[in-house]
Amino acid sequence: MERGSITFWISEDFAKTWRYAGEKQRGSQYDYSDQAIRMMLTIKEVFRLTNRRTEGFVRSIFKLMRICLPVPDHTTLSKRGKGLKVDLPKKTQGSLNIVMDSTGLKIYGEGEWKVRMHGASKRRTWRKLHVRANPEDGEIQAVLLRSLAETAMFRLKTIFGDQLSTRLIETQTTQALIRCAALNQMTHLGMPQSDPVA
Repeated sequence: MERGSITFWISEDFAKTWRYAGEKQRGSQYDYSDQAIRMMLTIKEVFRLTNRRTEGFVRSIFKLMRICLPVPDHTTLSKRGKGLKVDLPKKTQGSLNIVMDSTGLKIYGEGEWKVRMHGASKRRTWRKLHVRANPEDGEIQAVLLRSLAETAMFRLKTIFGDQLSTRLIETQTTQALIRCAALNQMTHLGMPQSDPVA
């Protein structure tokens, strides 16, 4: 009965954080806050949409929920995605060791067109995505971390796909970080709450 239904929860102070309220920019001013752009790009990645489809989708949601706010257009999403800061929480206090998955994320773009037109190429472009951890010394810990990194990459690719659709390195970085932040949020929401029993 509920198959395919989507529920959006929007906080009461949502409208206050939608418009840009920071320092003045050189040239034309921002209309939307970083939080608004992050939300739009998260929806884009979770539902595997293009920028244009994300714009239309959020516009429709706002209309259904009677939210009288403007929606960033696809060009704004593309431009703001280049310099958007996406913070991932760092739980450890010390230095970080980085465990790299060997498969990476494939960059979609000119190379894909060449493959469709001229067949497979020897040279393929991949962007490495790092999984951070803070291991203790020991070989067993290293094997465990490698396994966790592979599992994290498998989950990331299963949910979001293994291709980066943006063309510039800056927007590819933002796209990968948005995916990681969304995956972290999904993991957090799915974690059980444990309480000690007396």
